[in-house]
Amino acid sequence: MTNTIRPLTLIDIPPMVALFEEVGHEAGWIPRLQFDPEHLAGNLAAMITRENSLAIGVDADDGLVCGFLIAELASPWYTPTPVAAERVFYVHPQYRRSGYAHQLIQRYIDWGRERGAAEILIGNGLGIQADKVKALCESLGFDAIGYILKQV
Repeated sequence: MTNTIRPLTLIDIPPMVALFEEVGHEAGWIPRLQFDPEHLAGNLAAMITRENSLAIGVDADDGLVCGFLIAELASPWYTPTPVAAERVFYVHPQYRRSGYAHQLIQRYIDWGRERGAAEILIGNGLGIQADKVKALCESLGFDAIGYILKQV
């Protein structure tokens, strides 16, 4: 495949909403949490167009987004220093082990460094393939610094 990482646009929102429904089922928050396509579309539009944000994706052979990473550069509440923080990262199961996840993360790292981020953060709040995502991130120079716990 010759697919490349590209910026997401507002045109990508409808297929991404459909992809997020799959994410919700794989991550297990659907049916426990309400899936609202309009709410999601509005949030995606805000993230794609927001200043100091990164919204990138990779297309499958059919031209639809099969993987994406959305992040922002901001100063956390405890410091004026800019930090890059990943907000959501996902690759469809059919395209895992394709190199897309590695490419998305590497583009994110480059983006954060180009913008002077003092730290670049990535996590796996979705909980999908946690050990594999952790190993991939560690292979790209990230260190684990804690964990996420959830109560439902």
